[in-house]
Amino acid sequence: MCSKKERVTQINPAARRSAQFCDMELEILHMLSYEYEISEMTLECELNELEIGKMIQKLYEKLDVDSKPGLVRAAFESGLLQIY
Repeated sequence: MCSKKERVTQINPAARRSAQFCDMELEILHMLSYEYEISEMTLECELNELEIGKMIQKLYEKLDVDSKPGLVRAAFESGLLQIY
């Protein structure tokens, strides 16, 4: 992932071993924590906007939230993302 801003968060290594989230979902979650726009994510992930939108919707469902700020909050609370 390119450095849009100085990185102070990371994906929890244990989350990568989780069967609940695929690597791409975790990367999208990490990018959302840095306020990436979907158009920027398409360049990083080599996916189209529809595919990224579907992944974000899946993340909403998996983390039981209904907004991007809620998604990022839930990711930190659940330990998927960490501040280092």
